[in-house]
Amino acid sequence: MKKNILCAIVSLLVIGGIISFYFAMKDRNEKRIYQEEQEEIQRKNEALLQNDYFTQRRNKLEEAKKLDLEAEELSKQDHDDPYQKYFYSDKKEILPIENISSEDDFLEVLKANMLMFFNYFNVDLTKEELNDYIKIIELSEKDGKLFGPSPYDGCIALDGKVIGCIKPYIENVMNKILKEKDTSEYERIMDGRDNGSGQNLNYSILDIPVIIIVGKAYQEPTGNYEWYSDDETEKYALPKNMHSVFLIGYDKENFYINDPLKENTTSVSRKTLETSYDLYGRQKILLYRGRDGLFP
Repeated sequence: MKKNILCAIVSLLVIGGIISFYFAMKDRNEKRIYQEEQEEIQRKNEALLQNDYFTQRRNKLEEAKKLDLEAEELSKQDHDDPYQKYFYSDKKEILPIENISSEDDFLEVLKANMLMFFNYFNVDLTKEELNDYIKIIELSEKDGKLFGPSPYDGCIALDGKVIGCIKPYIENVMNKILKEKDTSEYERIMDGRDNGSGQNLNYSILDIPVIIIVGKAYQEPTGNYEWYSDDETEKYALPKNMHSVFLIGYDKENFYINDPLKENTTSVSRKTLETSYDLYGRQKILLYRGRDGLFP
């Protein structure tokens, strides 16, 4: 009798061990499968983002910084370099452009900068007219994901608030305005020297004002807004806390800007503004003059 009981206990222990081992292996396999699925999702997301405008600019930034350093070293050499004075000049240059204030909203700030830009070049434009040119695209949510078209198609909004616009779309809007206003004196709004990663701000201040994208209060992005095309074949991204300012001057230590969130022109250290400009993809909007030619 005792022998039978002992055998039964041993059998139960063996069965219990087998069952425990089975569930432990099942849990391990489930975790491994889940991890592999998440890694595959991440790989697909990264692959989808490779075609995203902002992601491409950030990926090329390190290469661009190396080119900037080479250009700066060349500008120190004793030869006729038209950009040398913008690296090392002690002279203070500020364009006489009055700041236009706005409410704390990305689109309203951008429109204020655009109005200052057009006013400087004597393009007659009202805020109401400007509204008619700008398309706002609202992202939609489904199953925990955001969906919407490319940021090339318009300014992106989430929950009724615009979260950002990319340089190519802003340029398209401003070029359309110039064309319809028949400003034949000017060629176009576009950075013809932009190789996909932009140039540092030393090359931007050539006696004309420039709209640049930075972080609000020059802070780093706290992440990205990311969304998919409706068929999920494309993925797009915009950095959070996007802001824009109107760059109107410089001296050896500082840049001078009109920030619509401020009342007057303010100074920002070169390092602070350049760093924020880098983090947000080196996006700037400037105007090329026509036949006289602003650049060589």
